[in-house]
Amino acid sequence: MTLQFISKEEFIKHAAFNCIGQLSESDKESIRNNPDPTELHFGLGNFVRNEYIYDNKQIQFKYSSEDDLSSKIIQTVISTLIKE
Repeated sequence: MTLQFISKEEFIKHAAFNCIGQLSESDKESIRNNPDPTELHFGLGNFVRNEYIYDNKQIQFKYSSEDDLSSKIIQTVISTLIKE
């Protein structure tokens, strides 16, 4: 099934929850213990950009930059993990 992401919010939520599902428990705990998005920019951020953003033909909305979009996904990952 191909997903077409009409809204940025829908895409961010989908990518964040999918990303969380791929994290090990150790990675999740590490993020909970250090929830600074700038610390995650190169590791998790690169994964997010490569996996969900670059060359993604399903994205049907405009966004300012790949870094900005990946930052929003990472912030959603962090806030979701902290609530768990």
